Amino acid sequence: MTPLFLLAALAAPPAHALTPAVPLDALATADWRGELAALADQARAADPETAARAAAMPAVPTRAGTLHMPELPAETGTILLAERLVAGQDPAETRVALAIGVAHRAHEWPAIAVGLVATEADPAVRAALLHGLRRVPGDDALGLLRDALSDDDARVRQEALVVAAEHSDGAALHDALLARLSDPDPTARALAVRAVGRHGDAADFAPLSDLLTDADTEVRYRTLRTLLRLAPDALATSPRLPALRADPDPRIRRAATDLR
Repeated sequence: MTPLFLLAALAAPPAHALTPAVPLDALATADWRGELAALADQARAADPETAARAAAMPAVPTRAGTLHMPELPAETGTILLAERLVAGQDPAETRVALAIGVAHRAHEWPAIAVGLVATEADPAVRAALLHGLRRVPGDDALGLLRDALSDDDARVRQEALVVAAEHSDGAALHDALLARLSDPDPTARALAVRAVGRHGDAADFAPLSDLLTDADTEVRYRTLRTLLRLAPDALATSPRLPALRADPDPRIRRAATDLR
């Protein structure tokens, strides 16, 4: 769906609506910092009260103990939080909270979403920003996801796998997803199984089946569930099936035993 602020040229803009400095079809090659600055200037002019709040408000803890930014008007608030994130003056934990707030609507500003990820040095912030690429199409977004899948930081790889699984063009990353099946981080391996399962088919039985004997219980379980869907016939004749039917985890034993 076209973001509301991009329709300003076609209808009278609502209060606080933002008009991009460049046309939609030029966003992919636009100067994203200039685009962000122009939109932030509009936001300050349209809603000075929100601008003042966005500049000064602290991150607050959630019930889980993590930090998040209090809710602001969606459109102006997101742009102003993005500007604050780029300024880089906040503590690391606050910057993660800012990135989480920005990522929810990042797809409405594709060039800014890509630029934020590409230039962020802090792995925790970069992981949070990656979430915003779920609905950003194009080679730039896929290129960033491919790079993130081999990032040195496990948090970045994990989020890249989540995004790749949900991205409509995630199948284009198939080879990179298969490579992550051998990730040293067990959470990343489990997420890689999920992503391959989303975009793969029965031809992926061989690389996936190697994880049926993984040391991590969750990896074994996700692999079994994925192969039950993608390649049940091949799984039914696998020499690994007897061990799965005797697995210490009851979920795995039950699923393997039910396979006929």
